[in-house]
Amino acid sequence: MRNYPIAAHIRFILEHIRPELRQYFFENEKDGMPFPRDKRAIVYQRAKKALDKRPFGTHYDVYRDHYEWLHHSLAPKEPSGELFRITIGGPHCTQPYFASVFNISALSFGSLSANAIRALNKGAKEGGFAHDTGEGGVSPYHLDHGGDLIWEIGSGYFGCRNHDGSFSAEKFSDRAALPARQRATLAAIPTHLAEALNATLALTPGDEGQKLAQHEIVRSIETALEARRQRIIISQTTVSTVKWAGLLLQALCTLLAISLVHSDNRATCAIALALFATGIAASVLLIECYNRPFTGEVSITPKLLQQVIAGEGPAAASP
Repeated sequence: MRNYPIAAHIRFILEHIRPELRQYFFENEKDGMPFPRDKRAIVYQRAKKALDKRPFGTHYDVYRDHYEWLHHSLAPKEPSGELFRITIGGPHCTQPYFASVFNISALSFGSLSANAIRALNKGAKEGGFAHDTGEGGVSPYHLDHGGDLIWEIGSGYFGCRNHDGSFSAEKFSDRAALPARQRATLAAIPTHLAEALNATLALTPGDEGQKLAQHEIVRSIETALEARRQRIIISQTTVSTVKWAGLLLQALCTLLAISLVHSDNRATCAIALALFATGIAASVLLIECYNRPFTGEVSITPKLLQQVIAGEGPAAASP
């Protein structure tokens, strides 16, 4: 600076505007990190409500080494009927987990908002896969929709630590049992099915026939587990308050319209109102049957589905 002040100032000015120079003049469409320029351009164009469509083609060098792509097969195979799931837990595990291959990775509350956590957990519940809590621990928002959780316990022991920062086994046990007390889990395997699955997988087939039989047995058990998961999802199906309010408001407006149309003839008005009110009552009854079908006000409770009713009997405590 002292010997060459002009050159030094020019250098620092260029260093200061280096990112802008690179972005506007030297950066390739695919070079930017973590998002390349063409992806950012789409976001900018959509934010401005401008045309975001691009002509057919690609900026990638499709002739470079290790370039990968997908293309149609001339001899396609039949899709596999096996579930993309694996069993976590050995023969001595009391609560093995039938885990999906695809799950939601670690994203803790704090790095994501409460609504984002709720959205991810609801997606995990509807998709039948697990939601990793991240090192931030289990927040109340992770429990709103009842999706399966993987509680990641980092060095901070968030949610299971003592005042001195050490690990608390008591708090861990209480926190880990909280989702099970609130609702049935979707992927914890019932004991008998777990034993049957482990026993089948422990066998060593001696020929092709035994391999085929083992494969069919495992597939049948997986089908039973998937059917159980679907029963639990159906048991937790609810009709939202907004839908109820919309239905009742529509019914009220229709009854009011009928009364106004037939206001000059009381007998006709009474008959029309009675018929339509009966139809409304039947519709409300049918919708109520789909509102928590195994635990609601109008419910069916066959013994086969007792395991999905929270708080009733030993089946609810250990799915």
